[in-house]
Amino acid sequence: ARRGPYVPCPCGSGEKYRFCHGPKAPASPFTGVARDA
Repeated sequence: ARRGPYVPCPCGSGEKYRFCHGPKAPASPFTGVARDA
């Protein structure tokens, strides 16, 4: 299935994918937390 930029992020934060873990997401100290687990 294709994932759009405005769907809820699969990380469970409740943010939109684009602003949470999308390619245009702002740099944040919390961005890589879920990926490292």
